[in-house]
Amino acid sequence: AYPLRVAAAELEAIAGSNKIAIVFGREDRGLTNRELKLCNRLITIPTAAEYPSLNLAQAVVVVAYELMMAADESAAAAIEAARAPHFVAAAISDPMLARMEQALVSIGFIPDDNPDHIMFAIREIFGRSGLTAREVEILNGMARQMRWAAEGGYRTLAEKRRAGKKLR
Repeated sequence: AYPLRVAAAELEAIAGSNKIAIVFGREDRGLTNRELKLCNRLITIPTAAEYPSLNLAQAVVVVAYELMMAADESAAAAIEAARAPHFVAAAISDPMLARMEQALVSIGFIPDDNPDHIMFAIREIFGRSGLTAREVEILNGMARQMRWAAEGGYRTLAEKRRAGKKLR
């Protein structure tokens, strides 16, 4: 037998694409063995040891309440999931981190003989934040621009600034 709260969550998950029924037993003796054999799941409503049984109306109200709460939680979870950003997979963020490492080495921020020390921390920062596809694109652009500037592009930037031209 499943506790009601667990069963309510399961019923909420399957009710959208399946017909379900909840059968209540008689107040004085519950369901018969023949009736129990027709059920796919058995649900129990936890009660205090001093008052181990509920009358039919109480049982129906408690079950209806738990089903409503499960539906609300499911709806809230669906809304939250729709609102939640979609983070990129490691297969997408890892190449960006490699480009970032090369860029940080090229500007002298991290040593080329042991970049892992700082890169572990940077990987942790990005991993903790979760990166969206747009954020990875921005970071890739930053890495490309850092390398470009470190490899002589700073001269072009200085000339454009002196001439009053736009940088991009």
